[in-house]
This record gives sequence, C-alpha cells and structure tokens, in this order.
Amino acid sequence: MREPACAAPPDIASCPACAEPLLPNARFCAKCGVSLTPRACAACQASVAIGARFCSSCGVAVAS
Repeated sequence: MREPACAAPPDIASCPACAEPLLPNARFCAKCGVSLTPRACAACQASVAIGARFCSSCGVAVAS
C-alpha cells in the first residue's frame, strides 16, 4: 500500500489534543480525530499550532 504524501510531522509522537500515540504518517488522530496537518490563521495568516483552538499571534478562534 502506498503511503500518503501529506503525513504527520515526524517529531509528534502523540496527539496534541488527547495524548493518544500516533500511527506513522497519520494525518488525523485515530482516537479523537484532530487534524495533524499544520494550518494558517484565517485572520492574520500566522502559523497555527496543531491542536490549537486560538491563534497565538492575534487571538482569533480557529476552526476545528
């Protein structure tokens, strides 16, 4: 089976939302479903940490 091109960052060993161990190349947590793909804030375009609910730069709530 071919592995997906978009994978969880290699330095993340457990889910930032529920602490469940992550499978290699996971894009979502198998337990809670949180996305492991980095994203940008819609308001200021700053990088939003995986699992974050608010932007650390401008404080705007980010979509889950």
